[in-house]
Amino acid sequence: MLLPTVTLSSFSDVCSNGTSVTLTGGLPTGGNYSGTGVSGGTFDPSTVGAGSTDVTYTFVDVNGCLNTATEPILVNQAPTVTFDAIPDQCAFNPDYTLVSTPSGGTYSGPGVTGNIFSPSTAGVGTHTITYDYTDPNGCSDQAFQTVLVDACASLTEEKVVYSIYPNPSDGFFSVVSDLEFESIELRDLNGRLVQELISNEQTNISSLQAGIYIIELTYAGQRSTERIMLK
Repeated sequence: MLLPTVTLSSFSDVCSNGTSVTLTGGLPTGGNYSGTGVSGGTFDPSTVGAGSTDVTYTFVDVNGCLNTATEPILVNQAPTVTFDAIPDQCAFNPDYTLVSTPSGGTYSGPGVTGNIFSPSTAGVGTHTITYDYTDPNGCSDQAFQTVLVDACASLTEEKVVYSIYPNPSDGFFSVVSDLEFESIELRDLNGRLVQELISNEQTNISSLQAGIYIIELTYAGQRSTERIMLK
């Protein structure tokens, strides 16, 4: 007896983190699919990992004659997305630049425009920011970070007197006050800690790149920020 003619259409690529897909394309209908990651007519890429693997379609006709057809299915490695933690923000803080890898994805969430988070726009509270990324193969991943935006009563409102001199700075400056602050921190515009400062002592920042920096002062549990320009 002649063996039945069995054909199997080519499969679309899938992603390693994708859900199970229903296998189709085997003719004549009524046969069975088999292979690594195949169960009950579906293919689960998460059990296979990245790479190419064969799927076989087996058909048995009414005479008991059997034939098969085989096609590869390509599992593309899904991207691994990371999203840098966002430090707590005061509602009056400047905009914060969000950082993730790989770059080129999309951020979403309260106070987010492009890759910028605005504490004042988001408002006081705890917010979830999402980063979604899709690679050239169409495989996607996402990551989340939460950020706390605090009201941070201004030291100015509490009549705490201090001065920062000189500002702009040629590389040296001092925070002058009669009070002893809990902390004085120099941060870049992304909110990253650059240096811890001591009031009434000259600070040397001449080794830093010229630009704008943030001085964050904490006294009696309240915080305020000031900008300083390094020439």
